[in-house]
Amino acid sequence: MTEIINDIFSAYCQEAVLIIAIFSGLIFNFILGKKFFPFSKYFSITALIIAIISSLKIQIIPTYYAFNGAYVSNFYTVFFKILILISALLILILSKNILLKKRTIIYDSYNLILLSTLGAITLVSANDFLTMFIASQLLGLSIFTFMLFFKNSENKKTSVKYIINLLISSLITLWGISFIYMSTGSLNFDVIYSFLNNEISPSPFFDIGCILCAIGLTFFACIIPFSNWTADIFEKTGKKGTLFFSLIPLLASFGLISRLIVYIFQYTPMLQALLFIAGILSIYKGILGLVRQDNLFGFMGYSVSVQAGFILLGFCISNPYAVSTSLFYILAYIPTIIGFFICLNIFLAEGQIHNISDLKGLAYTNKPLSILFSIFLFSLAGLPVTAGFWAKIYMFEAIIKCTNLYLLFLGIIMIATIIGIFTYLRPIKEMFNKSENIFISSSKLNTQKLLLFVFAIITVAICIFPDKLIQLCQIIAYQL
Repeated sequence: MTEIINDIFSAYCQEAVLIIAIFSGLIFNFILGKKFFPFSKYFSITALIIAIISSLKIQIIPTYYAFNGAYVSNFYTVFFKILILISALLILILSKNILLKKRTIIYDSYNLILLSTLGAITLVSANDFLTMFIASQLLGLSIFTFMLFFKNSENKKTSVKYIINLLISSLITLWGISFIYMSTGSLNFDVIYSFLNNEISPSPFFDIGCILCAIGLTFFACIIPFSNWTADIFEKTGKKGTLFFSLIPLLASFGLISRLIVYIFQYTPMLQALLFIAGILSIYKGILGLVRQDNLFGFMGYSVSVQAGFILLGFCISNPYAVSTSLFYILAYIPTIIGFFICLNIFLAEGQIHNISDLKGLAYTNKPLSILFSIFLFSLAGLPVTAGFWAKIYMFEAIIKCTNLYLLFLGIIMIATIIGIFTYLRPIKEMFNKSENIFISSSKLNTQKLLLFVFAIITVAICIFPDKLIQLCQIIAYQL
C-alpha cells in the first residue's frame, strides 16, 4: 500500500487529480442537478489548474517507474503532460458560448474534456502496450462521445466516419501488439528494449508488429493513412470541438510515438524511413486539401495535418537534435493554432464569416483583426517574423545534419513548403480584395480577444528570441 501511495505522489499526481475531479463532479451533478451546471465550467478549470500545479510534486530526475514499470515519469513525459493540461485549460476558457445552447449536457461536455485529457496524459506516460492501448481507447471514445453531443445530419456522418477509423486503427494496433508480444514475450517497453539489445536480429514477426502498431498510432496524430477524418470533423463540428481535436490527441500521440521510435521502432529496418515518408505524404495531402478548401474550419483541419507531418519528420530521425526541433515545432504550433482558432471564432460569431471567400474587404473594415489573422497564417506557412519560420528552419537544418537517406527527401519537403506558402497567402489576398461586405465586430474587449493579442505576441516573440527555447527543447530531448 505504501508503494502504491508513493507511486501516485511521484508519478501519478496529475492523473489522480483529474480522476478525483471527474468522480467528484459526477457526485455533485447527481446531488445538485441543474444547480451545478453554472459552476461546472469553473469546477473543471479549477481541476486542471490543480493538476498543473501538482506537476511540481512529480519526480523527473532520475526517471521514476511506477506500478511495476507500467508507468514512467521523467522530464520528457512531464513536458508533454503539462502542454496537454495547459491546452485543455485554454480550451475550457475559450468554450464560452459554445455550449450554452446545450445546457442540459453542459457538465457532461466538460467532464468528457477532463476524461479525454486524462486519457491523453496517461498515453504519454504509458510504459507498456497494455496501458498504452487502454489510454488510447479512453481518449478516442471520449472524443467520439463529445462529438455526439452536437449531432446533426452532417455531424452524424462525420461521427460514424470517425468511429470507423478509430475501430480500424485500434484493431491494427492491437494486432501489432500481439506480434510484438509473440516475439519478445513482454509488453513492457523497457523489457522489450533490453531484449532487443541482447538479440542479434529480432524475429520477422517483431518487424510486422512494429509496422502495424505504428500504422495504428497515426490515427490521433492526423498522419496518413488515418488523416482523412480530420478536415471533415473540423468542417462539420465548426467551433464546437475544433480546437480540442487540433491539440489534445495530437500532443498525446506524438508524446508516445517519439518514445516508441527511440526505444522500439528503431530496431525495425526502414520503419523510421516509412514514417518519414508518411509525414511527407501527410504534408502534401494537407496542402492539396488547402488549395481546394474554402470553409475556414476545414482549412484549419488540413493545416493541422500539414503541421503534424512536419512534426513527425524530426521524431523519425530520432537523434536528440532532431527530436528537439520537433519539440520546438510543437511549442511554435500551439500558440499559432490557438490564435488561428480564436480568429475563426470571432469571424463566425461577429461577422458570420464561414468561408475564405467571405473574407473579402476585411483588411479595410477591421485592420487589427486582419493583421492578427495574417500573423497566424504567416506562422503556419513558415514566414518571418513568426514562430513557424524558425520551426521550419530548424527542421530543415536537422534533416541536413542527418544521413543521406533523409537528405534525398529535403528537396521534396522544400517544394511542399513553397506551395504551402501560396496556399496560406490565399486568405490574406481575399482580405485585401475590395468588397461591399461589411464585417460587424464588437468593440467590447473580452477574454477571447485578450487571448488573441497574447498569442499573437507569443508567436512573434518566439521568432525574435528562439535561442533559449531551442536550448530548453534540447535539454528535454536528451531526457528521452
